Amino acid sequence: MLYCLNPACPKPQNPDDAKYCQNCGNYLLLDDRYKAIEIIGRGGFGRTYLAVDETKATKPYCVIKLLLPRQPNININPKAIELFRQEADRLDELGQHPQIPALLAHYESPTAQYLVQEFIDGINLEEDLKEGVFTEAEVRELLEDLLPVLSFIHSFQVIHRDIKPENILRPYANERYVLVDFGASKFATGTALARTATVIGSAGYVAPEQAMGRGEFSSDIYSLGVTCIHLLTGIHPFDLYSVSEDAWVWEQYLPKPVSIQLRRVLNKMLCKATSQRYRTAADVLQDLGRRTLSGNSKNSPDADQPWRLAQTLLGHNGGITAIAIHPAGQILASGSTDRTIKLWDLNHGKLLHTFAGRSLFSNLGHRDRISTLTFSPDGATLFSGSDDGTIKVWEMSTRNLINTLREPGWGISAIAITNDMKTLISGGGDGVIHLWNLDKQSLINSLAQHQDWISELIVSADGRTLISSSYDKKYFCGT
Repeated sequence: MLYCLNPACPKPQNPDDAKYCQNCGNYLLLDDRYKAIEIIGRGGFGRTYLAVDETKATKPYCVIKLLLPRQPNININPKAIELFRQEADRLDELGQHPQIPALLAHYESPTAQYLVQEFIDGINLEEDLKEGVFTEAEVRELLEDLLPVLSFIHSFQVIHRDIKPENILRPYANERYVLVDFGASKFATGTALARTATVIGSAGYVAPEQAMGRGEFSSDIYSLGVTCIHLLTGIHPFDLYSVSEDAWVWEQYLPKPVSIQLRRVLNKMLCKATSQRYRTAADVLQDLGRRTLSGNSKNSPDADQPWRLAQTLLGHNGGITAIAIHPAGQILASGSTDRTIKLWDLNHGKLLHTFAGRSLFSNLGHRDRISTLTFSPDGATLFSGSDDGTIKVWEMSTRNLINTLREPGWGISAIAITNDMKTLISGGGDGVIHLWNLDKQSLINSLAQHQDWISELIVSADGRTLISSSYDKKYFCGT
């Protein structure tokens, strides 16, 4: 059976050999290429179809998402079209992650918009749950697979807003879990986060602040936590929350006990108050015992397996003087004596972006070699230090320069950031350590400890201890 993609068609079903809809006359191939053969999802904002790419000999499957305007039978206005194109660009970037379906194409009509995405051959966790509840090991695997994905999308300032078992796929190829259906996702600029917006999400899984139209990054962490307790108990979230006690009671319904550690992690993910909930995916992984966001521990190389060269990245015109890996583990930042900073896609070995050095054509970049690079714990910001005596703050989602901090002393040689992202610590050639308020982007204190270049700065996970080392052959540990 073929389906008409005209949103106003009263009877979209058509026989397999039809070229035009028998009910409305609409041509049945989207862009003369994609043929919808089955409805696999529907909601208030559109429908999802399983489709076939007719232009390829193998006729591969793909997914068409038909997005409807909020008011039916009304043409889409130019502003909505512009926003759709921006969101398509964003989905194209997100689709570079191996655990997010790739965006293949996007199209517009006067009354609807269409996204064509990669088809993932697998089973969603709502269906998987019918075979039995998840074990603690399976839930840990799910968290270790998906938390790096959340960190990745949040680094692009995107909130998924609809995490639930139906939107998580377990591929039949035994690969990592895949997060799907970004139709409800929101680009979370500072302005957007401060503004009450349309309530989107699935009942039972949506965070309290998101239910009031004020979703934030930790809202996704809440929804993932709800998903986990649903999978552990096999009971819908509505029945795992006690209205009389105003508290989650999911532990009472566990068919098998789980460790104290996992209970504590899940309960913190489920906190109604955002001030008590995990702020970032990295924080959750740290409490789970994972040290990095680089990927799934089950795929880590064996300790006895020899290392091998995976790829070589070429692009700078000078020596490489600084590198940093994004918390999600998918992006590498490199700095050079050529004054540029480059972002690389580690999965495909391709260049994503170049922050140019200062020149006749741009006065935003550094004037001297890049000496140090570090990402913020949530991955939303890249900080670069240079021998020119400045620290530059780059927004990852827009690739724009946010601010320039000017070191009172010599060139920058080391940077560290506290996990709460409130304080940046820098050191340079004069041996002085500077503390910066990141919210106000201003200097708050200076510590004169060393007599030579500072070589390294490390902050403890709780942000209470700072360790510095220097070419003066000394190191200091302070609080």
